[in-house]
Amino acid sequence: MIETVHTFGADENLVGIVTEPEARTPGRPAVVMLNSGLLPHTGSFRLHVTLSRTLAGLGFLVLRFDLAGIGDSLKHTDGRSHAEQVAGDIQNAMDYLTGSYQCGEFVIMGVCTGADNAHKAAVADPRVVGAVFIDGYVYPTTGYYIRRYLPRFFKLTPLLNLLRRLPKLLTLKDTECAGQRDAYIAGNGWELPPKEETEKDLAALVKRRVQLLYLFCGTNSLFQYDNQVKDAFPAVDFQDRLQVHHLREANHTFMFMKSRDQLIDTFCVWIKSCFGSASPRQ
Repeated sequence: MIETVHTFGADENLVGIVTEPEARTPGRPAVVMLNSGLLPHTGSFRLHVTLSRTLAGLGFLVLRFDLAGIGDSLKHTDGRSHAEQVAGDIQNAMDYLTGSYQCGEFVIMGVCTGADNAHKAAVADPRVVGAVFIDGYVYPTTGYYIRRYLPRFFKLTPLLNLLRRLPKLLTLKDTECAGQRDAYIAGNGWELPPKEETEKDLAALVKRRVQLLYLFCGTNSLFQYDNQVKDAFPAVDFQDRLQVHHLREANHTFMFMKSRDQLIDTFCVWIKSCFGSASPRQ
């Protein structure tokens, strides 16, 4: 395994670490890891470092890098919006791996805001053949409401709290941002994109045969059961392109080694099953 520091981008302002296996396996995509919020490329409790080295041991090349203005990467000085800059940074990272390491396909991953950026990048760039969303987009379903709220009717204090919130919940109209309403109902605070937009995105990804892995922590109140993603999008035929895992003992930052190990083990089993051969997308 070899680890090297690289700068790239139009202004050479982006900084990342490439973890390269001793012997790369032809036909395997490179893995690109994105920042979570303002955390640097090491990830929470060095999650990205450990995961990068584990994946390299399986024969995958990995880049963990900082978006502009985070960690070691310098800010952009142009007039683009933040969303445009982030999209450009991720594209520059893949372009760099293509030019320097002859990588033609990519698996992109992120936690929380990193999952948000990974989703957008996967939709925008046809070179993405796999995407890992950790505490990413998830929407309430009938099964969600049953599992989350039914037990409260048997406990007085939660029931009273729910009844106090009910008038405000009922005033939120369907014409408002569905993501904002759902986030408020679940008490999560993350403003999800409109569900119809996400459904369109997922249908496009499945049509491109992109492999999808969703991982949800036990502390994520928006996620309640394993089939929730499929139930939220019954019109999308995921075929065998979707895997969902509930890491029930993990918190959002993967503070404990046991939960980090569980995430890494799940990630590695998935990537080997999807991309372990030279022709992973048959």
